[in-house]
Amino acid sequence: MLGVWRSHADFQKFMVEAVNREFKHNPKAIANHEAAILKMYHLDLDSVRDDFLPLFSVTGKPSNQQPEVLRSLLLMPHYKFSDIDKWVAYASASPMICALVGVTPDNFPGASTHRDFLARLWMSDKPNRLKRPKPKPKGKYGKQKLPPKHPGIIAYMVKKALSGEVFKAIPERLLQSIFMKTAVIPSANAGLLGDIQNLNISGDGVCVESHASPHGHKACTCQGACSCPRSFADPEARWGWDSYHERWFYGHTAYSY
Repeated sequence: MLGVWRSHADFQKFMVEAVNREFKHNPKAIANHEAAILKMYHLDLDSVRDDFLPLFSVTGKPSNQQPEVLRSLLLMPHYKFSDIDKWVAYASASPMICALVGVTPDNFPGASTHRDFLARLWMSDKPNRLKRPKPKPKGKYGKQKLPPKHPGIIAYMVKKALSGEVFKAIPERLLQSIFMKTAVIPSANAGLLGDIQNLNISGDGVCVESHASPHGHKACTCQGACSCPRSFADPEARWGWDSYHERWFYGHTAYSY
């Protein structure tokens, strides 16, 4: 069940006190972390609490560090980390980063807590993780793009959007809601987006590489090489051609507006 969700005002008070204590010991630490301090101080997560309520049961052990885990995950790319285990080891050893997350060094959320949080964020049924790996393609396409698997899909989505339909069956809908409530709406209210009633919207595709292994991991007890299905950390990832960098990549393709 969803436990204590500390308010943004309480977090700001905790963070300021912890940062001030650290500043007394190491004044230079403020300069090294200034951008991250400003990000976390202004990131108000109060508005997204209700989005998380349906993701938890009404019984069981309370999960009391959900906003803290979200701050931790948002700080990962800021400090140029992509591996959760390495990030947790690094961040938990830094009193300054712990202050920005909203925890003490001895109470930093573990790697398994981070992974459980990510699993909740992606709102879809977990696909079968056991499958046979596909080898990396050998052909080259240069600047030429691969033919689309679903021709006309963009025009179809635009037509549905213009008719007022909402895309509910999308696994990233919670991520989009968090982004809207914590970034888009505050930016609009601050006047950073200009006239929101007269916006130009552009879209573009991008290759998203997966950090999971394309070879998978053995899930059988066979000795040596075998053709048994393997377990994949990212079972939805596929091989695709990146025409910009002219190379194959393992991951996903996304089209963002």
